[in-house]
Amino acid sequence: MRSYQMPKLFILFALIALCLEISGAHAATPEPPSMPSQPVVDLAGIINPEAKTRLNEFLRTLEKKTGAEFVILTVASLDGEDIEPFTIRIAERWKLGKRGKDNGMLLAIALSEKKYRFETGYGLEGILPDSFLGTLGREQLRPFFRSGDYSTGLLNAATIIAERIAADRQVELGETLAITRPPPEKKYTETYSLDLTTILLLGVGVVLVFMVLSRMFRSARGHHSHDHHYGGWYTGGAGGGGGSFGGGSFGGGGGSFGGGGASGDW
Repeated sequence: MRSYQMPKLFILFALIALCLEISGAHAATPEPPSMPSQPVVDLAGIINPEAKTRLNEFLRTLEKKTGAEFVILTVASLDGEDIEPFTIRIAERWKLGKRGKDNGMLLAIALSEKKYRFETGYGLEGILPDSFLGTLGREQLRPFFRSGDYSTGLLNAATIIAERIAADRQVELGETLAITRPPPEKKYTETYSLDLTTILLLGVGVVLVFMVLSRMFRSARGHHSHDHHYGGWYTGGAGGGGGSFGGGSFGGGGGSFGGGGASGDW
């Protein structure tokens, strides 16, 4: 009787586990709202209440004084979607920025994938170039995110971006958020050791090079010429052309996005 009950219990437990897995799969990450009511949409629940309040007030001030709409979105997971198309899809749905100015910006953070993305509207790409945002993410978001301090990383990034926009618009925001220095990251140094065989080989190589150079100099003295027009280095053609090295809801204004921005992970 016991041997007959064991398979039944095993099947029962397997069915329960399958049901739990199916229910978990259907409990997908909440889709962002059709329109944000605040600049901070923290669906992943990673921003502490105090930081969230400060960010909302600060980004509201930025919008009032410069017209730029900057929204921060956190999600628990992207559910298999790449962060770049996800971010531009949400930015276009929310129509961040003002019509004709395209001065909207979205910073999206995906917790499960450990990825973030700055998406800038056309009107902010000159103020916030991709290279600047890439450096900002590496220096401000990544160190804090790795230590689990999402709030401080976002406060720092929002402050730096907002002050840059305000400076371009030649306005004072009045209140700024203090920048916190990122935690130091571990640095790895490589050590090198030379064994006896390596030292001997290096010594033999130096001797051989010296012998070859000595023979070349002796040969050159034997065929010395009195012509002097080879005395200097030829520098012609080195010049170039100066080449360079390279009130209510937020949004709804109709800002356009073309893929400008930067992505990163932690």
